[in-house]
Amino acid sequence: MLKQFSVRNFKNFSDTIALDLRSGRYTFNKGNDHNGILKNAIIYGYNACGKSNLALALFDIVASVTDTWFGASKYLDYQNVHHQNTPAESSYCFMFGDDELVYSYQKAN
Repeated sequence: MLKQFSVRNFKNFSDTIALDLRSGRYTFNKGNDHNGILKNAIIYGYNACGKSNLALALFDIVASVTDTWFGASKYLDYQNVHHQNTPAESSYCFMFGDDELVYSYQKAN
C-alpha cells in the first residue's frame, strides 16, 4: 500500500508537495485503514489548484517502472515552468506487510 508520496518541480508544484496516508493523523473515519494506512482518500479543491497534476504525478510511477504508457500528451512539459533546468523529483513510500520500500527518482525533459 502507498504510505507516503511527494513530488517537486512537477507541473504547477515548484516546491515539494507531500501526501501522507498514515491513518493516525485522521480520526474521523474509523475502519478506513489497513495496518495504519488509509485505504481510501479524497482530494478536493478549487478549479485549477493542481488536483489533476497531483494525480498525474502519483501515476507517473506506472510509466517509470513498467512498459505501460498512458496519457502521453498530459506529460508534455511536466517540469515546472519557473525551474525548467531542474529535474522533477518523485518519491513513493510503500508498505508491504512490515517492510517499507522507498522508490525515488528524478527526470528531466
